[in-house]
Amino acid sequence: MPDDKYKSFANQVLDENPDLRSAMTQSEKFTELKDRFLLDEVAGNPVYLVNDTQGDEDALYVDALAKGVKASLGNKTVDDIYRELYLELDDRLKAVAEDQIAGGDV
Repeated sequence: MPDDKYKSFANQVLDENPDLRSAMTQSEKFTELKDRFLLDEVAGNPVYLVNDTQGDEDALYVDALAKGVKASLGNKTVDDIYRELYLELDDRLKAVAEDQIAGGDV
């Protein structure tokens, strides 16, 4: 039985930063990513391809932002949609993405 107190890294970051969660729900680029990476729906919950595993919406968004930070720094191997997703954020939320999601070493 899963531990109800367990939260993934993505859930923690978004719960601690409600403005980032709000940006996620309002993002047209993220809607495109969700459409692109939807695998299935289980018990009414969408399941997405996140890297090489399955994840929820929060995991997809946080992973996409990490890729967006790298793309904004010139990483040409990352799809432009990730950079565009990151650039939708205001400066404060960009700092959250850089420090808390991408590790602060970007």
